[in-house]
Amino acid sequence: MAKSKDKSGKAGLPERLLSATDLAEYLGVGEHTIYRWCKSRKIPHFSLNTSYRFDPGEIKTWLERKHRDPEEEPRGDGGEEDSAAADDELSA
Repeated sequence: MAKSKDKSGKAGLPERLLSATDLAEYLGVGEHTIYRWCKSRKIPHFSLNTSYRFDPGEIKTWLERKHRDPEEEPRGDGGEEDSAAADDELSA
């Protein structure tokens, strides 16, 4: 897995799409956890045939958001259901 380096010279996420195995290894969690997060829409992802794939940029943003507000539940992949849920929360 080819990794990019950030400004500090540390290895970061690869620039290609990540598989669940890649992401589990990077985050230090089990693959089962990644699949559970996908099913409950807690992590940004998309389906490619029968597999989940993850955009490194979206994962980085998700991690930064989780770091700023650990109680915040990520909204998943930003689909229409996510927008509708956000609208409902704002109007309540």
